[in-house]
Amino acid sequence: MAAVREVLRGQQGRSKGTVKGLMPLVARLLDDRYKGAVGMPSRATFYRLVHGP
Repeated sequence: MAAVREVLRGQQGRSKGTVKGLMPLVARLLDDRYKGAVGMPSRATFYRLVHGP
């Protein structure tokens, strides 16, 4: 979730886009920062995390 928040902060002032568009940005951030040691959750889990309860 920290990576999602970070990407959203970086998008401040721009269109937030869609969750589908957010996924590759978060994946890129995680890969750049953790060099593959931290993976993305499944698409369904990612959507649940982003949309919350």
